[in-house]
Amino acid sequence: MRRLFALLFVILFLSCGKDQFSGSFNLNFDKTALCESRITHAQLTNDTGEEMIIAGVAIESGTDRFGNFSLEGVTIAGNEVASVGGTLSEVTVPPGAVYSFQISYTPKDRSREHNAILDIAYREPETGLLQLHLTGSPDESLPGICASPSEGGEVGFDGALTLTIDQIIAATSKLDAALNSDDGIEPFAPAAIPLTLSLAEGSAELGEIKSGTFVLPKPRPDVPTLGSRITRPTGITTTGPGSGIYDPSQGVITLENLEIKLEGDFITTVITTLTTEELSLSGLPVLPNSNALKAFGLDHFDSVGKRIFGGRIDAEGEVTLVGVTEIESSTLADGADRIFNDLRGTTLAILIKGTISGSPSAPPDS
Repeated sequence: MRRLFALLFVILFLSCGKDQFSGSFNLNFDKTALCESRITHAQLTNDTGEEMIIAGVAIESGTDRFGNFSLEGVTIAGNEVASVGGTLSEVTVPPGAVYSFQISYTPKDRSREHNAILDIAYREPETGLLQLHLTGSPDESLPGICASPSEGGEVGFDGALTLTIDQIIAATSKLDAALNSDDGIEPFAPAAIPLTLSLAEGSAELGEIKSGTFVLPKPRPDVPTLGSRITRPTGITTTGPGSGIYDPSQGVITLENLEIKLEGDFITTVITTLTTEELSLSGLPVLPNSNALKAFGLDHFDSVGKRIFGGRIDAEGEVTLVGVTEIESSTLADGADRIFNDLRGTTLAILIKGTISGSPSAPPDS
């Protein structure tokens, strides 16, 4: 089930004259369903008569241990600027301009109340620190729930089928943004991969992904971190088919030891197991970057429990596979940004969404 994101545009009007660069204000969120998001805008005006420079904006370290609040970005005179890793830096506000910080609240646990502090540090025309004290509470009367493994059910897909991949997201422990097929400068062309499922043997085999079949477009310029640094599309291939188990009684697939190669600004190879089930991140030597993992969405990432979730096959054939592995080899392509150097040894989490198509047989006997 896809999570709903509640949008609440509560406006906090503040003036920032020269004598108002320091102080604290309260910003309260309405009660919100567990693990759903509510967005509030804190709107201010630069009435100093001079250009304003904000050195940095971020949730104060230690005030939001479980990440219930997030700074999404700022809008200045109608122009939106996304945060990078939940922070903003070197924000310029023209004289007289209205600027609005977008803050989201997503309660991750059932505590009575959540609190955090958003720091806004000014440098010009005067130094100062403005603090927004954020408060929110989960509403247990609403049906929102945190991520959990999908329940699944009986499916009857059997024989030679096709898995059409609609989305892939790759998050590493090094980068604070995920490589996401939805963020391309051009629309992602879904990739059709042969898939064989056997009701009789309870087995699954994913066909080899050949060169040119699966290409991620270059990210849009506005995508944080990656948009300005990735210069070319990223091709994805495998060195051969992947095989594993298929449980039609619950719509479960696990594909073991699949060797995947990403080739673009960086040439990276991983060997991973992809599954529709839950994977714990807690035992990993290095966790994938939590800001990058947010791209998985609340259905597939639990930041509190440090878990990611797949999605079992449903009656329409929709399925989500997740995997976690260590990057075994990685080299830098000519002319690539050196931020992608030394990826070897970092942790990679992968999410693949797709749809199985073909002629399903009748569901297996219970």
